[in-house]
Amino acid sequence: MERRNLDFEIELTRDQWAGLGERADALGAEEGGFAWRDDRFDEIRVFLRPADAPPLWRDFVGNDETYGAPLREVARFRFNDGRPYAEVEVPESIAEPVYSEDEGEAMRAELEDWIRGKWHELLRESGLHYDRGHLPQG
Repeated sequence: MERRNLDFEIELTRDQWAGLGERADALGAEEGGFAWRDDRFDEIRVFLRPADAPPLWRDFVGNDETYGAPLREVARFRFNDGRPYAEVEVPESIAEPVYSEDEGEAMRAELEDWIRGKWHELLRESGLHYDRGHLPQG
């Protein structure tokens, strides 16, 4: 699977992005599936976790007694000068020919939907109102 970018089709101010980052940091990688640091202001890391991995990805995350890793980074939300997007980073262990082209496409689509869901989750958790294509500037 190739690396891809997902455009969220909204604009955010630096203050709004900082609020997202602070909330991502508070939720944490293990509890919320996010990580952010002040010194890497422009990126919020997104992790698959056993608690919320999409069905086709559950074999790639697990607890210490199962196959997989407890956390797998799969994307980074990028500030992009106020036009955020997700940079999808599929783990190297997910590569053809291990999966057929159709299986790979199904996994890609499911992961992209999940990443968009994580974006909306972080917006809600941060208290930002969202209508597609619009976010009030504050």
